[in-house]
Amino acid sequence: LSAKEDLIWETISSIRSHLSSMEGDELLGYLLRMYDKAHSMLGNGMIVYPVRVADASALEGKPNIRDPLETMNVLPPSVSRFKGKDLIGGFLAVSSDGRKVVDMTFQGMLEKKDDRIREIIARTLFGD
Repeated sequence: LSAKEDLIWETISSIRSHLSSMEGDELLGYLLRMYDKAHSMLGNGMIVYPVRVADASALEGKPNIRDPLETMNVLPPSVSRFKGKDLIGGFLAVSSDGRKVVDMTFQGMLEKKDDRIREIIARTLFGD
C-alpha cells in the first residue's frame, strides 16, 4: 500500500511539474479557457491577478489584468489569504466589488479535484 501511495504521489508531482512548466500555445489555451470560466462567474468587471509573469504575458490584452503575484511584495486585501501558497501558475479572479474570489490557480484546480485525480491515477496504474 505504501509503494502504491508513493507512485500516486510521484504522478501528482509530475502533473504539478508539467503545469508549472507550460508555456506558449499550451499555456495560452489553458489560461484562456480558465479566463472564460471565471468571466462567466464574475462578469465584465472582474480583476485578474496572474500568479507568474508567464501567466500575465499569456493573458496580455485581456481587461483588468494586474501585476503578477510573484512580483508583488504586498498582496491586495482580496487575495492576501493566498500569500505564501505555492500556486504553481494560473490566476486569481476577483469580482469588481472585491467580495468574490475565484481560485483559478493550477494548485487550486488540483486541490478541487484531488480525490478524482487520485482515483484516476490509481485506476490507471493499478486497475480497478
